[in-house]
Amino acid sequence: MLHSGSRGVGNRMGSYFIESARKDMQKFFINLPDKDLAYFSEGTEHFDDYVEAVMGAGILPASTAT
Repeated sequence: MLHSGSRGVGNRMGSYFIESARKDMQKFFINLPDKDLAYFSEGTEHFDDYVEAVMGAGILPASTAT
C-alpha cells in the first residue's frame, strides 16, 4: 500500500505514519537507499494501525483492505 498525494486529514495521517515507518526501519536495522521508501510489513502492529486509520477516515475502501 502506498500513501501519497493527500490533503488535510489524510496528509496529517500520512505524515504521522511515514515518520513511524522511518523509525521502524531504524529500529529493525533496515537500510534503504532513500528514507522515503520506508514501509510497514503486513501483519505488524503499525501496518494494522495504518490500515485501520485510513479505513476509519474513509480514505481506503474496506473492500481493498487485506
